[in-house]
Order: sequence, then structure tokens, then C-alpha cells
Amino acid sequence: MNTLRESSSTDRISNLPAYLAERILMLLPLKEAARTATWSRQWRYRWRNVPQLVFNADFARTRWAETASNVNALVMKIYKAVLLHNNEPSTKFVLAIPGLKPGDEIDPLILHLANKGIQDITLQFLDEFDEFRFGYETRNFASLFVALELNALKLHNCKLLSPSGFVGFSKLTCLDLANVVVDEDFFVGFLHKCPLLEELRMIDCLGCIDSPDIEAPRLKVLCLRTILWTIRFKYTPVLSQVSILDYCDYLSNGLYRYQRGSIDIVDLFVASLPALKQLKLGIEFLLLLAAGNHVPKRLPTPLQHLEVLEMDSLVLDSLPEARVLFCLIMSSPNLKTLTIPSLKSLLEAEDPQGSWGCFQSLEELTINGIHGSQVELDLVTLALAGAPLLRKIVVTTSEYMNLDKSHKFLTGVSYCKRCSKKANFQYIWNGALIERTV
Repeated sequence: MNTLRESSSTDRISNLPAYLAERILMLLPLKEAARTATWSRQWRYRWRNVPQLVFNADFARTRWAETASNVNALVMKIYKAVLLHNNEPSTKFVLAIPGLKPGDEIDPLILHLANKGIQDITLQFLDEFDEFRFGYETRNFASLFVALELNALKLHNCKLLSPSGFVGFSKLTCLDLANVVVDEDFFVGFLHKCPLLEELRMIDCLGCIDSPDIEAPRLKVLCLRTILWTIRFKYTPVLSQVSILDYCDYLSNGLYRYQRGSIDIVDLFVASLPALKQLKLGIEFLLLLAAGNHVPKRLPTPLQHLEVLEMDSLVLDSLPEARVLFCLIMSSPNLKTLTIPSLKSLLEAEDPQGSWGCFQSLEELTINGIHGSQVELDLVTLALAGAPLLRKIVVTTSEYMNLDKSHKFLTGVSYCKRCSKKANFQYIWNGALIERTV
């Protein structure tokens, strides 16, 4: 009887539909997927048809990989697995093993995948930026530029320098670069050869990218963390998510301070970003906007589609930067989520009601690094009293906020009138969360 049950169970596994078997294999690490070859005769070669191959930290810890005495031998192990892989076209390939340095042996591997029509490639080398900058010479993989079926490319710690005859990635929709050296004409050359690009992320990349002119008719998501002097959006009609973050100078262990450059706030937001829904800015970029022409209290045309505004900083310490922030808030009548840094006493010379009385659509407010000033309490009060749709307020304190100031601030909040009965107040002091409905 037991034998019959075991046989029946084995038959069920052996006779699973191909799409279910593939789904199971895709959920398993490569090592475990290969082990399914022992389940039955029908499963012996199924793992070779999985449309994606992932070689990451988990793979590096397997016995198979541990038999490699050096990086070159490890790559040969990976190459062997790729050659055994029968799926055509290959959908996804990930090579992200901690400590792996790129060498000549990587190019033939990529070329093999390119010839099989690979659609998604991730190459991630090392983990530390210092090693990227000083530890070895970064490599450019010529074989990448023959992978013309690519729709997603993610590169960390290498080069992306296109050859003179490069025709472009006509199907590429997502490009993610971190610590990558790019062409001098990256924005006017490389990007123009990617007509379907929808997502572009560039973190701490090197090259002449400090004054980009971006023309990308299908671009929807843009994230930049680099040294900027200026930026122009020449044609981005559907760009809805923009993040421009502060460049971190690892050589001096501090933020890079913009030495020159300016951006006209009206030209940037009114004329160039008609579909903007989410905006995340660093303090350094606010300086560029503040250095432009006169910053108005409101933009001449409101940002009707902007729903999320986030400042990537813990403190806003100068009035010119604050005026840029106020302008963006006052120009966003449909703002739903607002994240801002501590304002210290910057608003004491301003009219709080006039600057912040635009919370009709606000649902979430986050203030980071408060010092317990009256202005910060006034802001919370205005949000509670003037935001009928408010669901949550999150306040985190600075390291200088003592217990007495916290008690005074919370007491002030408890007396606030509220417009929304669903507003939840979260106060985080020294890592401790105090949650209450005010």
C-alpha cells in the first residue's frame, strides 16, 4: 500500500505541466534547481531550461563554487553551468558574487549569452566604492554591445563605453548604473540609441555627466546621484518620477558642495516636466535652484500632477533653500505625501499660515530631525487642522532633542485641533516609537 502511494506521488511530480515545473524551478536557487534532476527521469534535464540564471552570494557558498581555488576557476564553473543551460532565448542572467573582480574571462560568457538572445543582464562586481576607485582597473565589456535583445541592464563597478559602431539597444527599457564610468556624450549619444527607455538610474557614476540634456520620449523614472552644475529636460513628456540626490564624495568623506551652476525653477518644473507625480530632491540640488532666477512664492502654473514630494536630508539650514521648498509645496495643490527635514527657525521670518496653508489633499506628512521649535509645532498643528484627508504624521527627532523638549512638543500636539479623525501620529525619539491617534 505504501509503495502504491509513493508511486502515485512520484507520478504526480513527474507529470506536472511544463509551466508549473518551470514556475517551481524559477523559485529555487540554482543549486537546488539542479538537484531536481534526481527527482525522476522527466525532471533530469528540466533545470537546464529555466529562463534565468542567478549567480549571487548564495551560489558562491555552494560546494560546487567552493571547489574553485581562484576567481578564474569560479568563472569557469559559472561558464559550465551556462553552457549546460538549454533555454533559448535566455531571459535573465545575474552575476553578483561579493568580492568578484571583472576580468577577461567574463567577456566570452557575456558573448555566449548575447548570441542566445539574453534579455536581462546584471553584472555587479565588489561591494566597496573605495575598491572600485582604487583597488583595480575597471573593465569595459565589449560583448555587452552585441546583446541587442536586452530590455534590462544593471551594472555595478565597471565601464559602459560604447564602441564607434554601436547601433543602440533598440529594446532596452530599464538601465541601472552604479559606480560606472560612462561615455562623455552619454546623454546625447548613448541614450538617443535607446528609444524605448523607461527607467534610468545612475548612482555615483563618472564621466562628463554634470550638465545633462535629457531627451527621452518614453522615460518615466529618473534617479540621479551625481555632481551636477545644471540639468535640462529637453523632451520628457511622460516622466513622472524624478529623484536627484546629493552626490557623496568618498574621497573627502563628505557631501560635494556645488561650486557653480544654476537652474531656473520655473523653466525646469513648468516647461519641462508636465507629467511629474513624484519628486525627491537633495539639499545640493535646492542650492542650484536657489541660485537661478528669482524664486517665486508660487510657480506661474501649478504642478497639478505632483502627489509625492520628498527631501532627502535631515536639516534645511539656509533661507534660499527653504524658499525653493516652500515654492514647490505652494505650487502643488494635489500633494498627498510630503517628507521634509527639520526647518529649525527658518520659518520664523515667514508667515506659517501663508506658507503651509495648502494641505487639502495631504494624506501623509513626515518631518525628520526636529529640534522642538515652535515653528515645527506650528507645522504639525497646521497639518492637523487643515488636512481633511490626513492619515498619518511621522515625526523623528534630532540627536539634540532632550526629554523635556520632547514632552513639551508632545503636549503641544495633544492640544491640536484636527480636521481628520483618522490622523495617526507617530513620534520617534531616540529610536523609540510613540504611536497615538491625536
